[in-house]
Amino acid sequence: MRLTNKCPECDKILELTSQADLGTEWFNQYQCGHSFIEDKPEERILNFTSIDSSKKAREYQKDGVKFIVNSGFNCILADEMRLGKTPQALLALANAPELSPVLILVRAANIYQWLREYKTWVNSLPLGIWVVQGTKNWIPPGFSAYIMSMDTFSRPGICTSCGHSGSCHAKGPCNYKLRNVVAIRGESGKPLCNCNSYVEEGSMVQKLLEFGFKLVIVDECHSFKNSDSNRSQALVQFIQKISHRTITRPLILNCIMCKHQWTENTRIELNIRVGFGSGTHTHQTTCPSCGARTAMRTDKTELIKGETACGIVMLSGTPIKNRADEYFVPLNLVAADKFPSLAHFQHRYIDNDGKRIKPYMLDTFKEMIKPYVLRREKQDVYKDIPKLNRMFTVITVDDQKLKDLYNKVLDRIEIEMSRSNFSYFSTIGELAQLRQICGLGKVDWTVDYVDTCLEDANGSKPKYAIGVHHHSVRDALMYKLGRFGVCKLDGADSPEVKDRIAHNYFEKSPEQILILGMQAAKEGIELVYLPNALVIEREWSSAEEEQFEYRFYNPDYGYLESRGLKDKVTNIEYILAKGTIDEFFFDLVEEKRRIFGETISKNWSLDQDNGSFKTLMERTVASRL
Repeated sequence: MRLTNKCPECDKILELTSQADLGTEWFNQYQCGHSFIEDKPEERILNFTSIDSSKKAREYQKDGVKFIVNSGFNCILADEMRLGKTPQALLALANAPELSPVLILVRAANIYQWLREYKTWVNSLPLGIWVVQGTKNWIPPGFSAYIMSMDTFSRPGICTSCGHSGSCHAKGPCNYKLRNVVAIRGESGKPLCNCNSYVEEGSMVQKLLEFGFKLVIVDECHSFKNSDSNRSQALVQFIQKISHRTITRPLILNCIMCKHQWTENTRIELNIRVGFGSGTHTHQTTCPSCGARTAMRTDKTELIKGETACGIVMLSGTPIKNRADEYFVPLNLVAADKFPSLAHFQHRYIDNDGKRIKPYMLDTFKEMIKPYVLRREKQDVYKDIPKLNRMFTVITVDDQKLKDLYNKVLDRIEIEMSRSNFSYFSTIGELAQLRQICGLGKVDWTVDYVDTCLEDANGSKPKYAIGVHHHSVRDALMYKLGRFGVCKLDGADSPEVKDRIAHNYFEKSPEQILILGMQAAKEGIELVYLPNALVIEREWSSAEEEQFEYRFYNPDYGYLESRGLKDKVTNIEYILAKGTIDEFFFDLVEEKRRIFGETISKNWSLDQDNGSFKTLMERTVASRL
């Protein structure tokens, strides 16, 4: 499913071929042969301060707010992490109160961060914002904004014909396996429902359409990279349906044969996201007096002028995390006429490997997305950037039992490598085991290291964060560091608990150690008050690791100064186990940095580079502990 706009003249899919700037208007020419003039949004006088006037947007953030407003609230804000995309989007919303109500889609872990920011920049009144939790809870009307997780938003409804979940009908007839039914002889498993008459009822999209949202803000829009996922299809379906209008109008008809006059109602279908052109609706009927065929055309332009299209503002610090074609869904949602299909996007702009824009099309691509996409990096907006020390320490694993376990996993991987289907995904379980064993092998060293640092602190009681993946590593650290006081934050905690620990409790608590599940601590958590973090179980993606690092690092000196942290230096120390996949993966990432540079390497991921993965595994298997 994708978003498409139809030409109001010929009803073909609109695909923009050229665009000319006429000052206050755009002159757009389309592949179908028709051309239209589209109005630009009017300039507004904007306010850039928080509700209580205690905070004010920085100059580059003001430019971001202007960009969102001038785009007609139809854009992608792709600033690098830590440049304040959330305040920019909310300030733009605060300057357009007519766009109420607004729907805000975020990851579950980020809901409470967005609640705080909304009440700071937009509205702190009781009817300001409502958190939608679950698909079955009642949603009260009358609020200015509604915020919910992406997963809750994408929940399908129930098929009224067979009673099964709408997701069972995603690719045709219902594929739900019937229970309590004896399998047909000769078939394996249960027989399928195979219901073809799918009518959805009770989906979250259907429920939200009743509120008449005028704006959708989508945080972390790279989460919608797969056009076939429930998330992407739900969002596209929502924008399609909320932009559709069916209007009934009475028509006075005159028969050209017998001059008889009568009145009939006609149904006019409108897509209010296409608000230009002299589109017409043709109503054909038969004269009730003489039976002659007659037709009457109605101009749609005046009907569209009275309607306001639902805007969509998408935010992402990493719009292309691994592959360039992941950019399609966000671009299709904001500019369906320029990016009408994934096949068209891949054919025109994407290189054969699917990972990058064709070098000779890069300038054309940048010019095409310029009205819709704004991307700034920290080097573009800050002259002085606080120091981030990324350090790597190599240690030796001494525990013989762990060495033996590690070597047994390598034996299994060696067998897998002899098979034709050997890949990252066929070995993902073994990779997780290697990471866990290496993590357990670093526990004693980490305990001694933290013990020494805290004992030498002369009563200042510094705090440390430790990034892990596995519960066994977490539990071992909690047991051995318990005398210093340990907090933990991982995927087992609810969003409310994560928010409370990170933003309210740990900064002022007597505990000195915070053990973080790296997957749970990548987004929606603010730990800038911590100067030191250790990572003892690495990610397989440099972009994922950078997201974790940015929980502790903020390049904005003004922000740090307001918190008394102007001279803060952030130390992120990666602990590597010598002679293991840890050390070899470090060598691989550093080689990528030397070849491609920092900007490209941070978007590199092991699961997307099969050649590098095989090289890594060959080197790993060749080195037994």
